[in-house]
Amino acid sequence: MRIGSHQVLRTPTSYGNIAAKLLERRNIPVEDHFFLSVNVADYVSRLPPEHHDYQQVETLLGRLKTELLPPETARWTIKISRDMDAGYTDQEVLERARNLEDDLESFCGQYPGAVFVVGGVAEEQEGKPAARFGGASDLDIVGTGYLSSSGRAVLEEMDWKISDIHPGSAQTAESPGVVHGLLYENEEETEKALGWFGRHLSTPDPGLPIRDLIIQGAVNRGRLSIFPRFTEEEDPGLLPRRLLAE
Repeated sequence: MRIGSHQVLRTPTSYGNIAAKLLERRNIPVEDHFFLSVNVADYVSRLPPEHHDYQQVETLLGRLKTELLPPETARWTIKISRDMDAGYTDQEVLERARNLEDDLESFCGQYPGAVFVVGGVAEEQEGKPAARFGGASDLDIVGTGYLSSSGRAVLEEMDWKISDIHPGSAQTAESPGVVHGLLYENEEETEKALGWFGRHLSTPDPGLPIRDLIIQGAVNRGRLSIFPRFTEEEDPGLLPRRLLAE
C-alpha cells in the first residue's frame, strides 16, 4: 500500500499500517488522504503502548461511545474518531491552510506587535518541523501589545471578533477562519504565555507560509516516526510539489 509516493511498512505495530487499516475499513482511500493518514497514525502512536494494535484501537473507538476512558487515552481516541468522521481530503486541508494564511496576513497587516504561531502547527520532532494539521484545524497565535483602535476597526470590518478579556492586560482576536489570537499588553505577559504554550514560531509580515509548514511537517512526521520506510534518499519535495500544484 502507498501513501503519497511512499511505501508503508507492514508490521504488526506499524502506526501507519494501523491508520491505513482504520481508513480502509471506513472506505476512505489513502491516495487522496495523506494528511488524514499521517494524523491518525500520529494519534495512534500517542496512545498507551498496549493499544498499539488495530483491533485495540477499534475497541477503544467502540468504548468511547459507552464509557469514560482514562483522560490521555480518551484524548487521542477522540481525535482519531473526529478525524475519521470528518474524512478530510488533502485538497480540503490545503484549502483550510490557504484561508488561515489569508487571515494571518490580514492580522499582521494591522497589528503593531510581534506575532507568534503556537500549538500543533509549531510542533517539532528531532529538530525538524512536524506540524499537525487537519481539515478543521484552527491556528493559534500569541501577540505582544494591543491592537490600535484603527487596526481593531479594520479587522472588525472583516468580521474579526475582538474582545478585552482582562481590561488592561489581554485581548482576544478571532477570525472567521478561524485564527485564535491572545494579545497581551506587554512583552513580559507574552513571554509567560509562550512559556505555557511551549514551542512557538515567529511570524514575519505578512505571515508564515502555513501550507509549507503543514506539508513539510506531515512528511517529516511520517519519515521520522510513523511510516518507517521513509528514508533520506526519498525526495520529501515530491509530495509538497504535487499538492501545491493542485
